[in-house]
Amino acid sequence: MYTYLQSLCERDEFWGKNNFYKDTCFNDFVDVDSESKHKEWVSKNNKNFGSNWVKFFRRWLKGYIEEKTISRKR
Repeated sequence: MYTYLQSLCERDEFWGKNNFYKDTCFNDFVDVDSESKHKEWVSKNNKNFGSNWVKFFRRWLKGYIEEKTISRKR
């Protein structure tokens, strides 16, 4: 999840709602190289991912579907 969100550009539709931007998501977490750091990052940002992380999963699913559509056209 960290890696996926890190890969999204700053102008992606995921960012900007409710004053939640890429820099605010990652500003204290340049790298989450340990389980405790990852848990801390998730805890800090949990409210911004939507109830049951629905906001995150919708964005991921949209990207997945777009990627599959492009792959089929090749």
